Amino acid sequence: EDFINGYMAGKKYFYRKSERPLPEEFNNGYVKIIVADTYDEYIFNNDKNVVVLYYAPWCGHCYKFEPVYREVGRRLKLYAVKFKDFNNDIIIGKIDAVNNEIYNIPIGPRTVERIITWICEKTNTNIDILEFLNLNLDDEQLFENYEEL
Repeated sequence: EDFINGYMAGKKYFYRKSERPLPEEFNNGYVKIIVADTYDEYIFNNDKNVVVLYYAPWCGHCYKFEPVYREVGRRLKLYAVKFKDFNNDIIIGKIDAVNNEIYNIPIGPRTVERIITWICEKTNTNIDILEFLNLNLDDEQLFENYEEL
């Protein structure tokens, strides 16, 4: 019944190409790995605000953008540690758009400054942008608990 109602509403698909989701214990880096089968869970059925990088593994522009995107995730995590009253209700995620079928994708800015400004505007998140950009990432632990796959 849930599938039929979702299919009729255009929210569920008869077939959708998806990679296998990572177990949650391995998906705890700065950037969450999202696949088509977990997309709705992260994007629509979640109380948090989500910023997603849609990428193609072969794309040079996507490859160049990856460090910028990881930096946003690292800075958000460190900002939450330094400012305990900051409510970090933001998920930074990425999805391989070649191996996962996703539809109706909005595309936004592609610099650390613009992404954080966009997050603040869209989520009413109280981030001091200058403080955020001036965070010393050397204060952070060198490695994440688990490597992203």
